[in-house]
Amino acid sequence: VAHLGHLTHSLAVSVRGVVALAGFGRGLGHLHGLADEGLDGLGDGARTALLVAAANDAADVDPVLAALGVLGLERRDLEAVETAGLLAIDGTRMEFRHPLVRSSVYQAADPAQRRAVHRALAAALGDGGEASTVRRAWHLALTVVGHDEAVATVLERAATSAGQRGAFVAAAHAWERAGRLSPDPEAT
Repeated sequence: VAHLGHLTHSLAVSVRGVVALAGFGRGLGHLHGLADEGLDGLGDGARTALLVAAANDAADVDPVLAALGVLGLERRDLEAVETAGLLAIDGTRMEFRHPLVRSSVYQAADPAQRRAVHRALAAALGDGGEASTVRRAWHLALTVVGHDEAVATVLERAATSAGQRGAFVAAAHAWERAGRLSPDPEAT
């Protein structure tokens, strides 16, 4: 995980490509400039921080900062992303300057990089309140390759919680994912 910051050239090309496609629209030319100037100057730590921010499922900056700590990175890595103009941080909230940047960053990362940042985000969310428990369950689910009964159990608890709150669609999604992560009892 120490060298997770190798989003290097493919990340810059991906973001520039999306921005260039969208850049013909009025007002998006500035985004192209942000990608050119911002990504070229980012070091590995900042690129990893950018991916952690893109993988975060909320605007809350605290889990991102905690996940950076899990990965051995620092707040200054995220601040470099903000300085590059790709992300705005306002107190405890963060927002990408444009949703295409967020999407491009996430899609440009290889699956192992995405799993590593989701693992760090899950660790950062810890055993907080109900909302962070549900978010943690989904981040854990995104780290799994194959079957994982422990993660399926965490998702089952999230599904039960969602159902009790009346969030039946969220509960159904969690139950479905938990089922896919559980080993097939007929196969053993």
